[in-house]
Amino acid sequence: MVRFSTKKQQSWRGQDLVNLLKLDLEALAELYPEQNIANLKRRKQEHNKKLGDSMEHLPPPSQRNGKEDLSAFDELLKRSGVDAEDVASISRMNIYQSAKKGEDGEWDQIDQYAMQITPRKKDSDTPEAYKPVEAAHIRPTRRKTIQRAGKLILAYGDGQVGYRRRIDPVTDETELIPTHNIPMHNILKQMNAEYMPETTVNLGDFADFPELSRFDPDSDHFHKTLGMSMRYIHDFYAQFVADNPRGHHVEVDSNHAVRVSKQILKNIPALYDFVRPGEEEKHAMMTYYYLANLGKLGIDFKSGYGGAEFVYGEEYNAPPIIFKHGNHSSSSAGSTVRKESLQNPEVHVIRGHGHNDEEIRVTMRNGRQLIYKQFGSSCLNDGPTPGYASSVDDDNYPVNYHNKGHQNTFGMIEDHMNGNYSMHTIDVVDGKAIFHGKEYIG
Repeated sequence: MVRFSTKKQQSWRGQDLVNLLKLDLEALAELYPEQNIANLKRRKQEHNKKLGDSMEHLPPPSQRNGKEDLSAFDELLKRSGVDAEDVASISRMNIYQSAKKGEDGEWDQIDQYAMQITPRKKDSDTPEAYKPVEAAHIRPTRRKTIQRAGKLILAYGDGQVGYRRRIDPVTDETELIPTHNIPMHNILKQMNAEYMPETTVNLGDFADFPELSRFDPDSDHFHKTLGMSMRYIHDFYAQFVADNPRGHHVEVDSNHAVRVSKQILKNIPALYDFVRPGEEEKHAMMTYYYLANLGKLGIDFKSGYGGAEFVYGEEYNAPPIIFKHGNHSSSSAGSTVRKESLQNPEVHVIRGHGHNDEEIRVTMRNGRQLIYKQFGSSCLNDGPTPGYASSVDDDNYPVNYHNKGHQNTFGMIEDHMNGNYSMHTIDVVDGKAIFHGKEYIG
């Protein structure tokens, strides 16, 4: 959960956080009169769920020596590459504690420091000296190409990237609640960087676009959230490309991605298919591809939802793999891929759309196997993501409800370069995944 500070926001850190978790609601209301009971109860539940039993081992912040504090902040400046003489002012200094389980199984107390500074402007500085900080700092990998027998394909989808913006009616506290599964996306980035697959395929619906949905909104959450969603997607792909620059990175069009062009065609048809003059890349502006700036990153976007697909392996003189989003799904387990096998009896099909993991195999008369696979989602399946099973309570929070038919899975497919493939389905549970005996933590 991402938070933006407001004047009335209570920062639950250090002793305040200990109070929140240790004291009962009546004591908290007396200690923090500016907070209402409902809000305190909500914060107490959230932090208990987030920290588990770690706070049982976390003592209140100790009384520290002022000299020691300043030396710690001085060390923080050095680690950040900032010369103390270049600091004009310090607007905020925070000292707080957290707990981490050590190798011995015991919880260790960790002091952490944060500060907000204003740099000193020198006479030689130009107006461009202090530019706004970019949303992500992407560094290209220095790793060499991995040598292996065959090739790898990383397949994932249904990220439903978006944010809910909830504003507390009493405290004016603003919360940004993601609808996408950030830990799972971190695991995808880790595996892309480690294995450097020759091909990565996003099976679509990576952007949720609740702001442009034709369905009635479930709340007032989706206000001024579109820009940050597009920034997240752009940064995700930027890291993918930086960590695996030789990979062929593909995304196939999907029903959520076309929400942009559908809304334009319906409400502002004059802007439909509009291309800005002078652009090197002639591409319509009012599209997901343009809004997320995927062209700058070299993402191979297969547009035209309904028929959009990425065909892989045609050179093997064997049934190719058809990667697509899919335009039908069933709540009956296995029904979606069984239907795909009937509709496409001569090719492999790898798809998304259904948010649940399904797989069947069919053997052809010549002995070759055909794989029909639907991967689960990479979004949150426990409430925040808008859908048929999602809802919002009277406190304007998404109800915590796990859709029983949905799973978080993705795949690593081994291409033996002869028309045969091995499918590895990787489950992500509680932000963790295991592949080839190694645990990945998002």
